[in-house]
Amino acid sequence: MKNILRIISGIILTAVGLFAIFGYSLIRDRAAMLSPDGVIDPHSFLQFQICLSSLGIIGLYLIFRPAFHTGAKKLSNYLSAMPETRLLTVFLTAGFLLRLAVQIFFPLRFWADCLGYEELAVNWLKMGGYYDGALPTATWPPLYPFFLSRIYLIFGHHPQIGVFANILFNLGICYFGYRLVKIVWGEKIARLALIILIFFPNQIFSINLLLTENLFTLLFLLSLFLFLRTPTADGNQLRRKAWLYVFAAGVVLGLASLTRAVTLTYLPLLIPVWKMQSGSYKTAVRNFAVA
Repeated sequence: MKNILRIISGIILTAVGLFAIFGYSLIRDRAAMLSPDGVIDPHSFLQFQICLSSLGIIGLYLIFRPAFHTGAKKLSNYLSAMPETRLLTVFLTAGFLLRLAVQIFFPLRFWADCLGYEELAVNWLKMGGYYDGALPTATWPPLYPFFLSRIYLIFGHHPQIGVFANILFNLGICYFGYRLVKIVWGEKIARLALIILIFFPNQIFSINLLLTENLFTLLFLLSLFLFLRTPTADGNQLRRKAWLYVFAAGVVLGLASLTRAVTLTYLPLLIPVWKMQSGSYKTAVRNFAVA
């Protein structure tokens, strides 16, 4: 009975996924009813369509679950045996090609905050400062508009350059996500996390939006990676190395705070982590002060 229910559920979910793929216009018309003004941005609708389509993958899993488990076990064993350098090369290259395809085949559209950051960047490029219209502003953290203005200064005003930068930032997120998970939970789970990040649809399609998220997340993960790699053993040389790690991580966290100010709340939360690492409140407070 359980197998019958599993297969029936799988067939229903697969049908929903196929309908989401091939019934594009009908779903778009119905989805517009969810919006207060009757309009859904094309990029948002694409993600909505991907979410519905993914139900088809769940459906196929339910139908072919025994075979899937056998294949997944073989794949897991193969990935576990793959050397780390090869694993990173293969999957980061695949991630780069997927994201490059999004940049090439899906048009860049400016909407909502994308328009605001683009305007701030262009104003910085033309007016030599952080201007909202004709007036100087301190309303938004400045790093992302500043970054856009600098790459426009170097390569010309081509927003696709910003998208390409997002690709590199996004791959950095995948890499440092892998390294962080490896530190906390070990190699096997880190490899699974890397594959999920590489192929997760929102990760892929986020590169086509000129927003702060990719730059911010990369800086934030890099700062956490440096904090967690801080040496904790005794000795003058190791203490100096620890200060350098903490100082560098503090600089990176400062840059993240200039991208999205929410990171200012995270630094005090690291004090108990340093206390557990070193066994000393003095070391934890010193790290906090240096950062």
